[in-house]
Amino acid sequence: MRTFALISLFLFLAFNVHAQDDATKSFIQVMGALNQQAAQAQNQGDYAQAEESRRQLVSLMEQVNFRPSEIARQLSNLASVLNLINKPKDAQVELERALELLDSNPTSDRLQLAVLNGNLGEALLKQGVYDSARTRYEIELDILRDLSMENTHFSASARIGIGAIEAELGNVDEALGHYEFAIRIFRSLSDDSHPVTSRVLGEYEELQRKAEVR
Repeated sequence: MRTFALISLFLFLAFNVHAQDDATKSFIQVMGALNQQAAQAQNQGDYAQAEESRRQLVSLMEQVNFRPSEIARQLSNLASVLNLINKPKDAQVELERALELLDSNPTSDRLQLAVLNGNLGEALLKQGVYDSARTRYEIELDILRDLSMENTHFSASARIGIGAIEAELGNVDEALGHYEFAIRIFRSLSDDSHPVTSRVLGEYEELQRKAEVR
């Protein structure tokens, strides 16, 4: 799961309310509420609510001509949810929209680019496009290494993706290594009951069973 919040931007805008009219203030408050609602729903595993809130947020941002880079960020967050509910083609559509926005409006935020590539890797993985998926995950990991963010949930998610590719190709030992690296990170951030950690642990146990019967 890869999402990247707008919290810092909303805080910046909130501290500059004196420069905004009432309508703008209202839009910012609604966007902040939708962003928080989406994040909470996603963390609780309520992906239907997360998808709805993220779509509403993107729509509202587009209505007020919000910063293209921030719309792209939220499209990537939406794609993260779509991947979780097994809608990879829809996720790919949203990610391609995000890439088009960033092509026209380049961002210096390298973490945003890493997350977007990781989400695209997951969408491609779920569609069985393994070589392209691996490329996207490796781009994500390269950026994260440059940012000294190898021990984050972003990196863990990329390693899970590469591990899943290895498993599909029959390379179970390599897959287990990637999963073990990722699980250490996830467990440092949450307990085993977290929806993502729980899912990853289930996949890891299935890989272990496959390894035992070889």
